[in-house]
Amino acid sequence: FQSVLESQSTHGLWRGWKNHAGEGQGRSRNECAHRFLHDTDCEFHNLVDADLMFRAEHWQSLRKHPAAREAIIVGAYPKKQDKIEFCLNTLKGGASEPDKNGLLEVAKGGTGFMQIPRRVYEKIAAAYPARNYVCDYEKGPAGEPVYKHAYFCEQVMMDEDVGWIRHLTEDWMFCYWARQCGIKIYVDFSTAADPWIQH
Repeated sequence: FQSVLESQSTHGLWRGWKNHAGEGQGRSRNECAHRFLHDTDCEFHNLVDADLMFRAEHWQSLRKHPAAREAIIVGAYPKKQDKIEFCLNTLKGGASEPDKNGLLEVAKGGTGFMQIPRRVYEKIAAAYPARNYVCDYEKGPAGEPVYKHAYFCEQVMMDEDVGWIRHLTEDWMFCYWARQCGIKIYVDFSTAADPWIQH
């Protein structure tokens, strides 16, 4: 929370923020996506875990890349475990090292520090209309149903990246659907040189 306040006060990056703790990862992220799409005109949606520390410069690093308006870009941050590993799945047959801009294309990246352009949500929603659902806890002004889209949802399925059936978390599934729509996912390793992105 302190990182959010500092980013807003020094750079004005945050139009608004919302804490959906207690709703479950998938539902809370779907709610955030819905509010972003319908209550703002912002171009980028930034998802960040509440236990990560960061600086405004980290978001600016993600936004500066030419691919930022078409692709999902993730900051390099470690998993919560003893062994230091970044929160990502590599791309089968892809590059093993970041390019000159610090970007590495990956198969999946965590939503703990993720930048999503508005057009990514629009592409996914258009490609998967069957994932629209009626919200159980919200009505429109005249009592009409409110439809939302399940961008983030856990699923058990064959993961072609590894070749076996996996229980894919909501962020891994989001990346899967995005890639099915031709959207690329990058991890920005220029942020990894700065130890501030940490739990």
